[in-house]
Amino acid sequence: MHRTVIYNHLPNHEQLSNKSNLLKNLEAHCRKKGLSAHDYIPPTFNIDLSSPFLEKQLRDICHVFPQAAAGKTKSSPFCQLLSVLRPSPTDSKPISILANKFKSRKTDDCLNVWLLKPAGNNRGQGIQLLDSLSALDSLLAQQATPRRGKQFVLQKYIEKPLLIQNRKFDMRIWVLVNQDMNLYVYQEGYIRTSSSVYSLEKESLQDMFIHLTNTAIQKENTTYNQFEEANQLSYAMFQEVLSREHGCDPEFLQNTLLPRIYHIILLVFSSTSLNHSQPFCYELFGLDFMIDHVFNVSLLEVNTNPCLEQTGSLLSALIPQMVSQMFRTLFCSVYGGVACKKEGSLWELLTNIYRK
Repeated sequence: MHRTVIYNHLPNHEQLSNKSNLLKNLEAHCRKKGLSAHDYIPPTFNIDLSSPFLEKQLRDICHVFPQAAAGKTKSSPFCQLLSVLRPSPTDSKPISILANKFKSRKTDDCLNVWLLKPAGNNRGQGIQLLDSLSALDSLLAQQATPRRGKQFVLQKYIEKPLLIQNRKFDMRIWVLVNQDMNLYVYQEGYIRTSSSVYSLEKESLQDMFIHLTNTAIQKENTTYNQFEEANQLSYAMFQEVLSREHGCDPEFLQNTLLPRIYHIILLVFSSTSLNHSQPFCYELFGLDFMIDHVFNVSLLEVNTNPCLEQTGSLLSALIPQMVSQMFRTLFCSVYGGVACKKEGSLWELLTNIYRK
């Protein structure tokens, strides 16, 4: 009897789910299109501790920090990191000398807060906030060894996010790519909230309960569940908040925010060729989006193996429905026939990636 095995990963999904690869692919794609990647993701830098281009990566980063741009550093601001990675750090040119040719991007209403993220992690693991070159140098030096490098991205923190009762939130969107490279988006996502009041005071930068909305982090907070069950909101609940707290019209989520999100999804998945040499495979992605105080939408990251833990009544209803409809959609592409009766499915076909 013939058996069809369906694999739950695309062979090179890491071209999107790895933060470093996502950045490189999106920037290259936007250059070809005459676009700026930073209109869709926050300003982001790659840091590869094993790369021969590491010093250039560090010089580029220096341009956005005022102390380097003003030439106020007494020595290379990454001397601690370089002393770990090379036997003789004096062989390198002082990065601050190169950096003082550039003006800082810091403005009066910007505290220059950044996120350092391990390129391959998810669920908020290993993320650190920083606002100085010395802090970045120290964090990278802790991770570096002469023989083993690691990849990170340094991403601009959105300092003025849209808030819900003075707390941060982000949006989790499910995206599916099937064996035919059809790209689907699930029309019901959910909002993940922080349970601590938002602050950028210096002492609060290391409080991940304020700054990271991942469920794996928030459920450890003593105020978890205090504002919303399991720190989650449905789209309908979120629209009520938009109308009540921010004066948005009753269709603002459906008519304004989600179309912007879907546009970014199309751009991101058009930026790389996902290998489909393995037959009968698919990938479920979880994409995280942030909205700022003037309703600009930014993609934060693309996750493979998105958390399907059914925390709270919202996800206990939504996740089984989403997964059931996902398999119905997948079986349709493999078997056709009866399996293609998809009445009521919330998986919306956006495009075929190879007909982009």
